Amino acid sequence: MKGKSPQLPSSSERLPLQKALEKLSSSFNKWGLATKDYVLVDEFAYVLQGYEVKANEVESGHIDVYVNPDVLPWKDKGERSIIPPKDSIYMNGWVDFMQETGYSLDMLRATPAIFQIPTVNFTLPNGSEIKLMRAFEMTEAFVQQTLMHYSLEDVGKEKIIEWINKLKIIKSAAEKKNDKKLAEFCSIKLTETKIKWQGIVPEIH
Repeated sequence: MKGKSPQLPSSSERLPLQKALEKLSSSFNKWGLATKDYVLVDEFAYVLQGYEVKANEVESGHIDVYVNPDVLPWKDKGERSIIPPKDSIYMNGWVDFMQETGYSLDMLRATPAIFQIPTVNFTLPNGSEIKLMRAFEMTEAFVQQTLMHYSLEDVGKEKIIEWINKLKIIKSAAEKKNDKKLAEFCSIKLTETKIKWQGIVPEIH
């Protein structure tokens, strides 16, 4: 995220997640984004599908959303994060959302391939809908784009350990939900990633 982040309320003052997502849907509507133009990913997307994936993002109240850059009312500069331009009315709306809800918001530039990944529709209390990236495919993408993609020089060993620990959390959440397919996938990938990284990052267990 570029620039200075707005001062957010404490976690005790955060809105319930679904109420915050209602405000997000309303804000995106004002910018001309339809439900099909964005998808919620990462920890909160797991949580809304019944998986207890509660790590750094849930703790800090961080929302990640992939957005189709072609429908935004400002110019797409091709960067990974496509938050509104500084000193624009859209930036004001982005900051207002975060200050009113207590959640930080990162808008990520979606490629066409992102929208090929299966999603599920989630109905919010006010009847509006938001798309969530489906848990199994989201985990596949997470592993491919992190542990199987970057080198130690790219991200450092702390990030590698964080990602492996997150995969362990996803596995545990899948087991609690009795999602055998996802739990087995996580087990396989944990074995693969440990083989890849154990000699390089001895702290991995």
